[in-house]
Amino acid sequence: MPKHGGKAYSEIFLHLVWRTKDNYPAITPAIRPHLYEFIARRIAQGGAATLHAIGGTADHVHLCV
Repeated sequence: MPKHGGKAYSEIFLHLVWRTKDNYPAITPAIRPHLYEFIARRIAQGGAATLHAIGGTADHVHLCV
């Protein structure tokens, strides 16, 4: 584990997945960038987490925070 300033440093990464109701393919290519931008903005506003990656398909979204 790397040391920073004489203190141990650690990170916790969470993999979160949201699915649409009944796996309905509602996340179209037209809305996907807007949805991802909205999610990223909300995470940034919260200040308690950092979004490392976002992706998904028509029926779910993956986040690494």
